[in-house]
Amino acid sequence: MMNGMRVKLTFTFSAAGMCAPLFVTVSGLSEDEMPNKPFLHMRVPGLCIGGGGVTVGNNGEGHVFFMRKMEGADRIRYEYYQREVLIPFINGVRKELDDFDASAGTSIPKKLTAVSWCDGDLAQIATIVSDIERLTENLILALKQNAARSAAEQAADLARVLKM
Repeated sequence: MMNGMRVKLTFTFSAAGMCAPLFVTVSGLSEDEMPNKPFLHMRVPGLCIGGGGVTVGNNGEGHVFFMRKMEGADRIRYEYYQREVLIPFINGVRKELDDFDASAGTSIPKKLTAVSWCDGDLAQIATIVSDIERLTENLILALKQNAARSAAEQAADLARVLKM
Protein backbone atom coordinates (compact mmCIF):
# COMPACT_ATOMS: atom_id res chain seq x y z
CA MET A 1 0.00 0.00 0.00
CA MET A 2 1.39 3.41 -0.95
CA ASN A 3 -0.16 5.31 1.90
CA GLY A 4 0.87 8.97 1.54
CA MET A 5 3.58 8.40 -1.08
CA ARG A 6 4.26 11.39 -3.29
CA VAL A 7 6.40 12.00 -6.35
CA LYS A 8 8.14 15.34 -6.71
CA LEU A 9 9.85 16.48 -9.92
CA THR A 10 12.72 18.96 -9.76
CA PHE A 11 13.59 20.90 -12.91
CA THR A 12 16.45 23.36 -13.31
CA PHE A 13 17.09 25.40 -16.45
CA SER A 14 19.88 27.77 -17.43
CA ALA A 15 19.24 31.13 -19.07
CA ALA A 16 20.82 29.60 -22.19
CA GLY A 17 18.01 27.02 -22.28
CA MET A 18 19.98 24.05 -20.99
CA CYS A 19 18.23 21.64 -18.62
CA ALA A 20 19.87 20.05 -15.59
CA PRO A 21 19.44 16.31 -15.17
CA LEU A 22 15.92 15.39 -14.11
CA PHE A 23 15.52 14.69 -10.41
CA VAL A 24 12.54 12.62 -9.33
CA THR A 25 11.83 12.18 -5.63
CA VAL A 26 9.57 9.45 -4.29
CA SER A 27 8.82 10.66 -0.77
CA GLY A 28 6.76 9.52 2.18
CA LEU A 29 7.90 5.91 2.12
CA SER A 30 7.45 3.89 5.32
CA GLU A 31 10.19 2.15 7.30
CA ASP A 32 8.79 -1.16 6.01
CA GLU A 33 9.24 0.05 2.43
CA MET A 34 12.76 1.36 3.15
CA PRO A 35 14.06 -0.67 6.08
CA ASN A 36 17.82 -0.21 5.70
CA LYS A 37 18.33 3.52 5.21
CA PRO A 38 16.34 6.75 5.16
CA PHE A 39 17.03 7.46 1.48
CA LEU A 40 18.26 5.77 -1.67
CA HIS A 41 19.64 7.53 -4.75
CA MET A 42 19.70 5.92 -8.19
CA ARG A 43 21.24 7.31 -11.37
CA VAL A 44 19.11 6.24 -14.33
CA PRO A 45 20.67 6.28 -17.81
CA GLY A 46 18.21 7.64 -20.38
CA LEU A 47 16.02 9.46 -17.81
CA CYS A 48 16.50 12.76 -19.61
CA ILE A 49 15.04 14.90 -22.35
CA GLY A 50 15.71 13.04 -25.58
CA GLY A 51 16.80 9.93 -23.66
CA GLY A 52 15.58 6.38 -23.82
CA GLY A 53 16.56 6.03 -27.47
CA VAL A 54 14.69 9.14 -28.68
CA THR A 55 17.93 10.93 -29.55
CA VAL A 56 20.67 8.67 -30.91
CA GLY A 57 23.78 8.83 -28.76
CA ASN A 58 22.15 10.68 -25.86
CA ASN A 59 24.06 9.44 -22.84
CA GLY A 60 22.27 11.65 -20.32
CA GLU A 61 21.08 10.31 -17.04
CA GLY A 62 18.53 11.39 -14.50
CA HIS A 63 18.15 10.79 -10.80
CA VAL A 64 15.53 9.01 -8.73
CA PHE A 65 15.66 9.69 -4.98
CA PHE A 66 13.58 7.48 -2.68
CA MET A 67 12.94 8.95 0.79
CA ARG A 68 11.48 7.62 3.98
CA LYS A 69 8.84 9.77 5.70
CA MET A 70 10.76 11.44 8.53
CA GLU A 71 11.59 14.74 10.16
CA GLY A 72 13.86 16.85 7.94
CA ALA A 73 13.36 14.73 4.82
CA ASP A 74 12.90 17.71 2.48
CA ARG A 75 16.07 19.32 3.75
CA ILE A 76 18.02 16.11 3.01
CA ARG A 77 16.53 16.14 -0.49
CA TYR A 78 17.51 19.77 -1.13
CA GLU A 79 21.04 19.25 0.23
CA TYR A 80 21.50 16.22 -1.99
CA TYR A 81 20.12 17.98 -5.07
CA GLN A 82 22.28 21.05 -4.50
CA ARG A 83 25.47 19.00 -4.03
CA GLU A 84 24.92 16.24 -6.62
CA VAL A 85 22.89 17.92 -9.39
CA LEU A 86 22.71 21.73 -9.20
CA ILE A 87 26.39 22.59 -8.62
CA PRO A 88 27.72 20.01 -11.12
CA PHE A 89 25.16 21.27 -13.67
CA ILE A 90 26.24 24.90 -13.22
CA ASN A 91 29.90 23.92 -13.53
CA GLY A 92 29.07 21.85 -16.62
CA VAL A 93 27.40 24.87 -18.24
CA ARG A 94 30.49 26.96 -17.44
CA LYS A 95 32.67 24.37 -19.14
CA GLU A 96 30.41 23.94 -22.17
CA LEU A 97 29.73 27.63 -22.86
CA ASP A 98 32.83 29.37 -21.48
CA ASP A 99 35.51 26.65 -21.57
CA PHE A 100 36.05 27.08 -17.80
CA ASP A 101 36.81 23.88 -15.89
CA ALA A 102 35.87 24.36 -12.22
CA SER A 103 37.50 21.04 -11.33
CA ALA A 104 40.94 22.49 -12.22
CA GLY A 105 40.97 24.30 -8.86
CA THR A 106 41.32 27.85 -10.18
CA SER A 107 39.09 30.67 -8.99
CA ILE A 108 35.84 31.06 -10.89
CA PRO A 109 35.87 34.38 -12.80
CA LYS A 110 33.24 36.87 -11.59
CA LYS A 111 31.75 37.01 -15.11
CA LEU A 112 30.70 33.36 -14.60
CA THR A 113 28.65 34.10 -11.48
CA ALA A 114 25.52 31.94 -11.50
CA VAL A 115 22.16 32.90 -10.03
CA SER A 116 19.96 30.17 -8.60
CA TRP A 117 16.33 31.07 -7.91
CA CYS A 118 14.28 29.02 -5.47
CA ASP A 119 10.56 29.05 -4.74
CA GLY A 120 10.92 29.75 -1.04
CA ASP A 121 10.09 26.36 0.47
CA LEU A 122 11.33 26.66 4.07
CA ALA A 123 13.49 23.52 3.85
CA GLN A 124 15.04 24.85 0.66
CA ILE A 125 15.81 28.22 2.29
CA ALA A 126 17.31 26.45 5.33
CA THR A 127 19.55 24.39 3.05
CA ILE A 128 20.79 27.51 1.27
CA VAL A 129 21.51 29.30 4.54
CA SER A 130 23.29 26.31 6.11
CA ASP A 131 25.41 25.66 3.02
CA ILE A 132 26.12 29.22 1.91
CA GLU A 133 29.88 28.54 1.93
CA ARG A 134 29.56 25.86 -0.76
CA LEU A 135 27.48 28.21 -2.91
CA THR A 136 29.95 31.05 -2.36
CA GLU A 137 32.90 28.79 -3.29
CA ASN A 138 31.10 27.95 -6.53
CA LEU A 139 30.18 31.60 -7.19
CA ILE A 140 26.45 30.91 -7.02
CA LEU A 141 24.00 33.57 -5.80
CA ALA A 142 20.89 32.03 -4.26
CA LEU A 143 17.75 34.15 -4.55
CA LYS A 144 14.15 33.57 -3.49
CA GLN A 145 11.31 34.09 -5.96
CA ASN A 146 8.27 36.13 -5.07
CA ALA A 147 5.20 34.43 -3.65
CA ALA A 148 2.51 33.11 -6.01
CA ARG A 149 4.96 33.03 -8.90
CA SER A 150 4.03 29.51 -10.04
CA ALA A 151 2.08 29.35 -13.30
CA ALA A 152 2.39 33.12 -13.65
CA GLU A 153 6.04 33.83 -14.46
CA GLN A 154 8.28 30.87 -13.64
CA ALA A 155 10.28 29.87 -16.67
CA ALA A 156 9.40 26.19 -16.26
CA ASP A 157 5.68 26.97 -16.11
CA LEU A 158 5.79 29.25 -19.14
CA ALA A 159 8.05 27.14 -21.34
CA ARG A 160 6.28 25.63 -24.33
CA VAL A 161 7.82 22.24 -23.57
CA LEU A 162 5.81 21.87 -20.37
CA LYS A 163 2.39 22.92 -21.68
CA MET A 164 -0.27 20.21 -21.45
